[in-house]
This record gives sequence, structure tokens and C-alpha cells, in this order.
Amino acid sequence: MAQPHVLVIDDSEAILAFTRAVLSASYAVSTARNGREGLDLCQRLVPDLVLLDLSMPELDGEAVLERLKQSGDLSAIPVIIISSEQQRAEACIARGAAAFLVKPVRADELLALVSRTLDAAKAKRAQGSLAVLPLRIGTMNLAIPLADVRHVLLQPATRPLPGGPSYLAAFFELFGESVCVFDLAARFGVDHAKTVLDRMLVVVEYDRVKLALCVDGVHDPEAVLPADIQAVVPDSGDLAGALRAVVKTTQGTMPVLHPPALLSRGLVRSLGELVRKAVSPRGSGASA
Repeated sequence: MAQPHVLVIDDSEAILAFTRAVLSASYAVSTARNGREGLDLCQRLVPDLVLLDLSMPELDGEAVLERLKQSGDLSAIPVIIISSEQQRAEACIARGAAAFLVKPVRADELLALVSRTLDAAKAKRAQGSLAVLPLRIGTMNLAIPLADVRHVLLQPATRPLPGGPSYLAAFFELFGESVCVFDLAARFGVDHAKTVLDRMLVVVEYDRVKLALCVDGVHDPEAVLPADIQAVVPDSGDLAGALRAVVKTTQGTMPVLHPPALLSRGLVRSLGELVRKAVSPRGSGASA
């Protein structure tokens, strides 16, 4: 994982050297020697944190702070003011600075404040975020809420499930419990990209009912920030009724689905009975 990026803006070479020496073991550090250069680097690098002096040539620190907080793309970057002008602290905090550190600065004090400020910014960004598990089915990419996921498995041997639809035609035993396999490709009417033995099962649970979603691939879970989530009001239609949101992930923009909405309530209620019939003495044997 990449180190958090800290941009230090100060016209003192001694301060730049000091902060670089203190922070470089834990953070990626960039420096700027005046406010205009610092603002330009903010726009180009979008750092995770800015350490900002006040009295500088060309553009003073308060002006840099004001422009950052007025910029939609940069306003969320936390800014720590580092200055000997303690009388300006109140005004800087009012303009949106996260903290004010008075010069001269001790190394341990600087490290602790940087760490706390980055943690607070991370927690703020996470408010309202949605953790999802991106899936691949044929050429389709979609996601499901990570909170619903119980297990991710390689395709095991399954048994036929007579009486169910084509997309719900098998089950298997998982830790002594029968779990039905929900073939999303069959439900969406698309072709799988992988053979049966190369597919994966994502076991989800809703209202104490487990389903194993049969998919072609699973990507790493992602936490999607609120700005990258577009909520969708569930539609009364068939497939559209399962759509809960559209999110931007590292795999691209994809829908977030609530798979049980792809099944009728009557079918969900009958799953237990279908399995009981399948495991009766007249039930079928195992299949790949």
C-alpha cells in the first residue's frame, strides 16, 4: 500500500529539510518554497495532507489555505499550519485549517499531529462509504455489499435441485448446511466465461437464508466513498428491482445488486422444501 503523501510548503530551507527528515520514514514527502508553487503542486499531486507556513513570498499561507478550501477537488485535503505567528491561529482554524502548530516544532510533536490528522481525515472520508465485493459474470461486472458475504469458495461438487428454475438447479453442503447455488449468468441470460470447475461461489446470507452466487471471478473488496455512490430507488420491475446503487470502483463503474430481489418470495420460502426433497432417498447423486 502506498504511503500517505504529505506536501510541505515553507520558504525556509531549514524547515523543509527538518520536516523531510522527520516524516520521510513514514510518508512520501514533497516540498514547495512559496505559496504559489505549493498551490500548483497541490493541484498536480493532490496530497493527503499539507503542512503550510504563513509568511511566504508571492502567495501567503492564509491565501493558499483559502484557495484550497474554495476548490471542490482540493477542499477535503487537511491542512496543518506551522508558523511562529500564533496570533493568527484562530483565523486559520476559522478558514478550515485542521490544526495550528507553533514553531519551533519538535519531531515527536510533528509526527503525532500528522498521524492524528491523517487518521481523522480517513475516518471522515469513510463516513457513508459502502464496502463492496466486485464480481465478474461473463463480460458483466457487478458488485454486492460486502456485509452480506459469508464465504468465497472455489466451485465444489454439487447435487441437482429438482423442481427449481434453471438458474437455481443445484445445491451443496457447507459446514453441515445445505446451500442452494444461484447461477447469476443463467438468471441474466448471459454465457459464463469459465467452465464449471473454474467458477467461484460467493456465499451470501439474507434473513438467515444462505445462497451461493455462481460467478466467473471475484475481485478484491473495495470501500467506495460517498462521492462515488449513486443511490438508486428499487424499481418494481424484474431485474431492475435488484439494483440498489451504481458505484465507481478501481474496476470501473458497476451496479450494486441485492440478489434475493432476483428471486420471488415464494421461491425463497420454498428453498428448504426443495432441498429436503432432493436429499430424500429418491434424491439424485452428486454432480460436478
